[in-house]
Amino acid sequence: MKNDNEIEAWPEPVNGSMLLDELKRIVERYCILPECASEIISLWVFHTWAIESADHSPILALVSPEKRCGKTTTFNVINAMVRNPVSAANASPAAVYRVIEQRQPTLMIDEADTFLEASEELRGILNAGNSRQGAFVMRCGGPRFDQVEHFKVWCPKCIAMIGRLPDTLEDRSISIQLRRKTKEEGIERFNSRTGDALEPFRQKLARWSQDLDPDLLNDDPEMPDELNDRAQDNCRHLVSIADYIGNHWPQTVRTALVELHATRSDDGPGVMLLRDIKDVFADVAAAQIPSSMLVGKLWEHSPEWSEYKGRHITAKGVSSLLKPFGIKAHRNRTGSIYLKSDFEDAWKRYV
Repeated sequence: MKNDNEIEAWPEPVNGSMLLDELKRIVERYCILPECASEIISLWVFHTWAIESADHSPILALVSPEKRCGKTTTFNVINAMVRNPVSAANASPAAVYRVIEQRQPTLMIDEADTFLEASEELRGILNAGNSRQGAFVMRCGGPRFDQVEHFKVWCPKCIAMIGRLPDTLEDRSISIQLRRKTKEEGIERFNSRTGDALEPFRQKLARWSQDLDPDLLNDDPEMPDELNDRAQDNCRHLVSIADYIGNHWPQTVRTALVELHATRSDDGPGVMLLRDIKDVFADVAAAQIPSSMLVGKLWEHSPEWSEYKGRHITAKGVSSLLKPFGIKAHRNRTGSIYLKSDFEDAWKRYV
């Protein structure tokens, strides 16, 4: 596949709505996706070609619960159509911020479950690149490493992985929950030759991008009330593109975003724990509960806690998750206890 500098734009103007419809059909031809996901993926591809007019760039997260859910195929289909793709199945933090600075790519990261969780520095770089404002990292450079260098980390990013993104990245993402296809679901196989055959489509995308008038994009479109503030910021540019393209797409993208976000939880484990502890207190109908009893009730209440990080959550794990909310256990003659009154403020704010 040619890089963007070698792509010759389609010789004639293209109809954005027809092009977006065609892209949606291409995605659905090769990928098994949840409802409304093909619309969002298609608009995100357009977003990569119009990134210069965006203030926020949501990470497109392709996540699956297990292997053989079509993650790599979906990743490769998207990689074949985005603007200036740079893909990797592993990357160091330095490699990431340097390639963004040098090539201004669409960064495509596959197999992220094998290395992302262990690299706090890389997660910080990816977090910073969500918003154009302040999307820089500072590092020491020069022959003696005594010079401060600034590196841009602003670019569109797609991350594919098994499992769940770290909370801070998930909050900056549009997550597509992939699933294993059934025997009745038929799709076409996608390979390198198929990707090469999409070159005319990339030429049309390049022409659409070339003819795009950023001044006609509404940078403050009407957003669905069902989306929280972060999700609205993340998706604003996609909605702007849909409004610019017109036809059925303004309504289609808003409906798709509401549907997609209705199937996901934006809450991290701390808020989920607060919610479940509230249920536990309601079940026991008491003003206080021993720490050991609370942990046991949590195991019974939800598989989330009986399989937390591969094993039962412990009293220490509960304490760690509650610490950011200013909640801690008390000691009495029988041991460690939690008071219901200590949770009231957090429940009002987060549950």
